[in-house]
Amino acid sequence: YKLISRLTQMWTDFAKIRNPTPATIDLIPITWILLKSGNIFDYLDIGKKLRMKTARKGEQRYNWKKIRKKL
Repeated sequence: YKLISRLTQMWTDFAKIRNPTPATIDLIPITWILLKSGNIFDYLDIGKKLRMKTARKGEQRYNWKKIRKKL
């Protein structure tokens, strides 16, 4: 239930003001850092806990062809 509430709030804020985390609140206690140019980027890991993570471009991509073959 908490995940659905978080996603709903972030999508609503993004649709209204183009920022999914305009202020930290109990439901969303983190600020989503904007994407910057370069080879390293920050992203929001949305799971049981919300947390910012950092990755190199290309590192975190899913190999959709392999996943599709498994289905």
